[in-house]
Amino acid sequence: MFRLIRFFLLALLYSFKGDYRFFYYLRYKNNYHMGKSEILRYQNERIKKQLRYCYNNIPYYKSIFKSLGLGAGDLNGIESLKKMPFLRKAELRNNLEVILNRKLQLIKCHTGGSTGNPVTLYKDRRFNSISRGVQMRNHALFAGWLPAEKSAWIWGAVHELDPQNEKLFEKLKWKLNNNIVLNAYAYSEDSFKDWVKIIKSQKPSVIYGYASAITSFARYLDNQGINIKGYIKKVIVTAESLENRELIERVFGAKVFDQYGCREVLPIAEECKYGTMHIAEDFVYVEVESDGRVLLTPFESYGEPLIRYEVGDKIEVLEDFQCKCGSSFKGMRIKISRQPVNLKNKEGSVISGCCTMLDLVSLGAGINECQIIQESVDLIRLNIVRTSLWKDEHKNMIYDYLKKAFFGTAISINFVDKIMPEPSGKKIFVKNLC
Repeated sequence: MFRLIRFFLLALLYSFKGDYRFFYYLRYKNNYHMGKSEILRYQNERIKKQLRYCYNNIPYYKSIFKSLGLGAGDLNGIESLKKMPFLRKAELRNNLEVILNRKLQLIKCHTGGSTGNPVTLYKDRRFNSISRGVQMRNHALFAGWLPAEKSAWIWGAVHELDPQNEKLFEKLKWKLNNNIVLNAYAYSEDSFKDWVKIIKSQKPSVIYGYASAITSFARYLDNQGINIKGYIKKVIVTAESLENRELIERVFGAKVFDQYGCREVLPIAEECKYGTMHIAEDFVYVEVESDGRVLLTPFESYGEPLIRYEVGDKIEVLEDFQCKCGSSFKGMRIKISRQPVNLKNKEGSVISGCCTMLDLVSLGAGINECQIIQESVDLIRLNIVRTSLWKDEHKNMIYDYLKKAFFGTAISINFVDKIMPEPSGKKIFVKNLC
């Protein structure tokens, strides 16, 4: 009953600021039991709407449609979508002004935490509400994490979550959401000791966060023989590849659920209790090329529409698989995803490479590509490919930011024409050589 009261209070608070995620949570819950033919019909309708909107409102896409000999009346769903070229990060970055829809209220965000190839992107407020609502739906129906259920977030980008410097209104939303933040940007054994105290006192039923940080915490608990089992019911990992499921489940005494998403779209897929990672097919159309590359077309995104967007991961879709959970949403397996690489400062704290990269991008410097190489605890080198927006003061901004986390470590910034690939042909944007 108390959780229901929290739900309605949160819905009112968020809607007061124009965020209707709780409304969309309820609305998209109804799609859970759609059959395969109903899902296909739904997708065709949404894609038709998306393509026609882009033809009439987004100059970048209209020029592509015209080059393909397609008018607005020719755009009729999946068949039309597959005629479109891929949208890569370079195109997104270089054509921002003709892709953006400035008639809508836009929210600014960044990609690049794991790829080193940053993109500043914008979401319209309605799409942001929908994506958050769908994420809540996925958590609830696949992993059993209900809105306002007490949760501990082991999170690196703490500035996104911690409202300590915000107004009373924001603090109230935070309190009602029933969240606890455990800072995973920089952590050590001393951090883990604090986390244990907080978890034992607050008794969250959900642990949510970065796979690598949760794994490190689980390993610490295991080595120290510390028991925090009992009240934790599920562990949901995200942002990085999950490689130590058995360890996490054994130490926490709870089932692990893997989530797959990206900042551009947010929720893409989540595991159910039977271990199938289900694609949110009512929210995003997922295509897979012959080599496994993922193309994403999120529905209802009109601020900066993404059509056949190449996110950089590789997956396999389980086309004819029917899961025991009863959902007809297709299953998928991740083949190649973002691999976490962490750094270390002189105090011995582990520093999230992903969050360091994301924060560098968020500074607003004119970075096209960036590579962080830690030679030792005494030296970090940055290789930066600049854009035309680069200014001399950006260099000092980067120095000032990095010196906070890596006090006493020498920072060397080098400007390069391109980030060179490894012998394997793959570019690695965060490297720890010590």
